[in-house]
Formats: sequence, C-alpha cells, structure tokens
Amino acid sequence: MTNIFNPQGAPQVKATFYFGRNILGEYGVDSNTFAAFLSDSVTPHFPGFNYIVALGSWNGETEQCFILSFLMADSVANRGQCDTIAQQYCDRFSQDAVALEFTACQFAFISTPTQRAWLRDK
Repeated sequence: MTNIFNPQGAPQVKATFYFGRNILGEYGVDSNTFAAFLSDSVTPHFPGFNYIVALGSWNGETEQCFILSFLMADSVANRGQCDTIAQQYCDRFSQDAVALEFTACQFAFISTPTQRAWLRDK
C-alpha cells in the first residue's frame, strides 16, 4: 500500500481535541458557532477532520462538548498549530482549558487509481 500523503514514511499522529461548550458556566457554543470556529481556525491548516458531539465533565459538572480529531504528520509545526487552535478556542469562548491528545499512529488514504493520479499531480 502506498500512502500518497506520506510517501517517505514520516512519523504520524492522531490529534484529538476536547472542546467544552459552556461559556462562564452556561451553555453557549452551539453547532453553528462551532462550525464558524472550524472554518476560521481549523480548516485553513487541517482541511480534513471529524468531530462528534459528546458529554464530558469539567470541575465536577457535566458539560456538552465537541471532540475533534484529525490525522497529521508528527512535526513541531503541526503540533504548534494544534496548540494555537486550542488557545484560540479558549480565547474565543472563555474556556479554562482545552484538552489536546496526540496518539502515535500509522494512516493512509486509500483512493481509486484516478484519484491517486490527480492527487499526485497536485
């Protein structure tokens, strides 16, 4: 299997963010507001990702949250961009903290021969 996004076999990680939705103790970050954050702060740097809506707990209080994850090359620049995304969320939504997890992994994007040729030519 050839990984067209990582032909040299560089170290890879899955970055997972845990974003609380309460602002100053009250529910405040709705799906539309989060979508705007993704568009402004995440997509320009990491255009492919997944997120789920979940329940979490912070300081003993149950809180709705978003769990965002994406796969990336493990580099100082990419980890720094993840730190920036977490800080932007804290600043924008008055959060105490954002949990950020990096998990070593190996990934490949498998596509049809036509798509592989198109992606290689980009």
